[in-house]
Amino acid sequence: MRKWLMVLSTIVLTVLMFTACSSDSTNVSKEETTIEKKEVLVEKSDSLLSSLESHDWVEISKEMHPEGLVFTLFADLGNSNEVLLSKEELIADSDKEIVWGKDLADREIVATKEEFVDTYLFQTIFGEDVNYSEVNLNESSVHSGGVINTIPTKFPEAQYVEYFSPASDKELDWQALRFVYQEHEEEWLLYAIVRDVHNP
Repeated sequence: MRKWLMVLSTIVLTVLMFTACSSDSTNVSKEETTIEKKEVLVEKSDSLLSSLESHDWVEISKEMHPEGLVFTLFADLGNSNEVLLSKEELIADSDKEIVWGKDLADREIVATKEEFVDTYLFQTIFGEDVNYSEVNLNESSVHSGGVINTIPTKFPEAQYVEYFSPASDKELDWQALRFVYQEHEEEWLLYAIVRDVHNP
């Protein structure tokens, strides 16, 4: 009887050790996959940020989702105050004015693509150059600027890379820029560019 118990204990211990090793291996594999995904998305976002700053719409269009590219002025992606551009519209004549939504005073923002990018994505609400010095994956440096970040709730399958410009001594001039990706045919493609600022 004791011999059988010893054999059974050995079998159970072996199974537990194998399971633990397998679990550790799975956890390591998941961590490696997450790290790889972060590296890929951050590298892609760095390139897109540079292309956005230089108004290279053709390069951006190569990474965009086939459904189009959404631009929104505030954190709540999936609302009515945003614009959706097709690939053709994105790379079309840059002198065309577009209604990008409404500002904090409920006034329509009408600008060309270049004007919109320079004024709203690369300048703070006080008109000074942003300093996107912090980079996050699927999280934000600010909990809320008055408008809730809806990416995790409305687009739970999406991934996003956030560039954050901390506040200066003015305190309210922080700004975030998020590149939102949706998976399409096993590739993460740019679905939206979301700006987040203090919004009382």
